[in-house]
Amino acid sequence: ADMAFVQVQIYQYHFADPEADGIWSLVREAQRTLHEHIDNMDTVAVTNAILADGIHLNAESHEILGRNAAESMYRMCFDPYGMTSTPAPQLDTIYPVYQATDFGLTLAVKYKNLNGRLISEGRPTGYAFSMCNDKLDRRHIFRVDLHNDTAYIRHEIPWEHLKNGYLFYLFGNNSYANITDEDGRPIPAMGPIPLREYLK
Repeated sequence: ADMAFVQVQIYQYHFADPEADGIWSLVREAQRTLHEHIDNMDTVAVTNAILADGIHLNAESHEILGRNAAESMYRMCFDPYGMTSTPAPQLDTIYPVYQATDFGLTLAVKYKNLNGRLISEGRPTGYAFSMCNDKLDRRHIFRVDLHNDTAYIRHEIPWEHLKNGYLFYLFGNNSYANITDEDGRPIPAMGPIPLREYLK
């Protein structure tokens, strides 16, 4: 029961039936939240990895994964006070921003355990809203802005409708996501997250 354990979120299977996308997301979400029920464990994401074939990561992505998993294990085994290491990035909270200075509405997604700020190669992407918990029903997001530890999702869904929907990051097997911290550690795949838990 005291043994430290690091798991890796499943990534994508290029040839999977699209009908299975919701199941893949549910497994990732269960992995993401498992640390809430099991002590001495951490979950490492590979949401920005590159595939070598239809399902396996390429060599460069494996090297990055190995480094990130090693930091998580080191943190649990040898650095209990976090002097030189941090756990893998995790979701902190989600909240609406009512005083945005641009068009549309803004949902903020804040993270913790970051090494530096959130960054992306090119335009930040990977988030999706849906009114269904097992598939994406349409596009709703027109922009994502990153600032320090928070991703600001710009959309045009009225709050009274959005609170009945779900948030995803890296949905299914045909999504692209590219957000990491400054040390190259990806943020985790997540969803379906019921937004009614955050939009009271």
